[in-house]
Amino acid sequence: MDLSDHERRMLEGIPKPRAWQRPAKPIASVLRRVVQQRGYAAIQASQALEATWREVVGEPLASCSCAGSVQAGKLQVRVSNSAAAQELSLRRPEILQEFHRRMPEAQIKGWRLRIG
Repeated sequence: MDLSDHERRMLEGIPKPRAWQRPAKPIASVLRRVVQQRGYAAIQASQALEATWREVVGEPLASCSCAGSVQAGKLQVRVSNSAAAQELSLRRPEILQEFHRRMPEAQIKGWRLRIG
């Protein structure tokens, strides 16, 4: 195959792959790493926890409580008053069972209530 001068010059300008260069990574793995590093996954998880909390406990209790993060299998819950804390304590088995059904990936074993 005979190449013209112009074609030969064009091909010489294209860098050849080097043996030490790593192969390209799939974009999905790159995006996953960026999401983890920037903390976007934690924000989404927190929003999902809060939304599930509101659905599970119902509007009256959700208006005076707030689900936070999961630490060592315990959901951190802030409650505005002791009456709401008492109601949540009484409904604990039912609420935890519903959380397990809706968000098994959260692996919530219990919760910690904080009034304030």
